[in-house]
Amino acid sequence: ETQLRNDTIINLKWMVNLIETEKQPLKIALELNRSKGEIDPCTTYDGVLDICVQVDNPVLGIGWDIGHTYVNYLNGLIPRIPPKEFLDRIIHTHIHDIGSDGSTHWPLVIGTVPLAEYTGLLRERNYEGLYVIELQPQRFAGYGDIICLVLESIEILKNTEFVFD
Repeated sequence: ETQLRNDTIINLKWMVNLIETEKQPLKIALELNRSKGEIDPCTTYDGVLDICVQVDNPVLGIGWDIGHTYVNYLNGLIPRIPPKEFLDRIIHTHIHDIGSDGSTHWPLVIGTVPLAEYTGLLRERNYEGLYVIELQPQRFAGYGDIICLVLESIEILKNTEFVFD
């Protein structure tokens, strides 16, 4: 894990330097990953934060995958609520729910992920980025009409009281 963390830091420093040198209007979002039992320095809040702190550049922010967060929480790997330092660095989101088998990227109709609570945390910090619904239809194809489930997910996010006025 230490080697992967160090390699990631080196590569991200190179990338942010290139972005700045080339004056590109880009940012990099380092995602909190779902733990799959493999060596991965980005499956905890502290792991993602450590890399961001080490790179120490405003071009790099955090991509908060809310579904991955909640699975990692349910598996006892991280606290339910991210620390303030993590929340303050979020520049991008991935939003999805969790299937009954524990798989991620399900539609929001499942209702497992505490969507209002998590989007409320973003709102409290004046998050101005996108709320990206990230789904993998092949995972829930047998659950119902895929198009309806996607549209319902959009409506659920749209109507989450803590996200939009």
